[in-house]
Amino acid sequence: MPGEMKKMIKKMFFIHPPEWKSLTTLWTGTSREAGEINGKYIVPWGKVGVSRKEANDPVLAKELWTWLEGQPGIFRFELDLDSSRNT
Repeated sequence: MPGEMKKMIKKMFFIHPPEWKSLTTLWTGTSREAGEINGKYIVPWGKVGVSRKEANDPVLAKELWTWLEGQPGIFRFELDLDSSRNT
């Protein structure tokens, strides 16, 4: 297995202790520095991530938006609160 593949697999399956999992979210929501990087992609551990170029392509964004608007009901979620709770 190539070295880059090994690194990627280790990164994907590296398990952090539960108390570490919220650190990036907490940092992003509470630090002054995070306020200065508004609109960026934050990755563990409070670092600015690099998004793919497609993520910032306005033409592709418009295409996606148009396609999503043409998909009524595909992302629909219904919650039935009356089902069998009273039995």
